[in-house]
Amino acid sequence: RASASQPRLIRYLIVVSRTQPRLYEHLVRNFAADPQTQVILDRRVGERRQADRRRRPSTVEEDLDRLGVAIVRLDPIP
Repeated sequence: RASASQPRLIRYLIVVSRTQPRLYEHLVRNFAADPQTQVILDRRVGERRQADRRRRPSTVEEDLDRLGVAIVRLDPIP
């Protein structure tokens, strides 16, 4: 349990495509009680996102495009 003196340790980040607002709301509700998981909307838009695609797409970008959601496991900082 996180306290004011101890920050919340996020272990999983769920990134949801902006085109999936219902999925985002559903996941926010379902993971609200899980202190190790944070659900966020993909904030990239327009030109900036297209510029990112000039490189080989990452797994996160592929999952967002194909599935509308990507799950990222965050490693703790030693």
